[in-house]
Amino acid sequence: MDDPVADQPSPIVSITHVPVEDAVETDDVPAEEVESAPAEPSRSTPASHGAQQPVQQPPAKAASDSLTKELRMIEAARRSPARGDGAGAIKHLNDYGRQYPKGRLRAEASVLRIEALMAEGDRTAASRLGKALLKQSPNGPYARRIRSVLERGGVGPSP
Repeated sequence: MDDPVADQPSPIVSITHVPVEDAVETDDVPAEEVESAPAEPSRSTPASHGAQQPVQQPPAKAASDSLTKELRMIEAARRSPARGDGAGAIKHLNDYGRQYPKGRLRAEASVLRIEALMAEGDRTAASRLGKALLKQSPNGPYARRIRSVLERGGVGPSP
């Protein structure tokens, strides 16, 4: 049997609480991008032969689009176990980890991975990841959820 943990990007064990109001901020846009951004986004202008030049997207819009794409991937992973497809959730989460190695939803992705591993019957991998996350952040925003998943899976009380 293949080890789904070995085939995935290294687990994220850092859980950082991000208030909702900060989750869509663009503070992570490098200063040089902000400073070099035009005061107003350029509009499409006709070029020779009737072609249009692309509209330049402001950094805030690009950051928002990135978060939207991350959220779609996480939502796809969340829906899979509800349909009895834990393996599909793991695939979505592996894709998310490859596409967004420093994504803003990594903590949620890690918890979803624990749930998907449990749904697939891989209690050992789920327990190992869950306990690592709890050790890193025993009172973090996901601690209660992780403990609940592990206990429902019969892994027993966690730290």
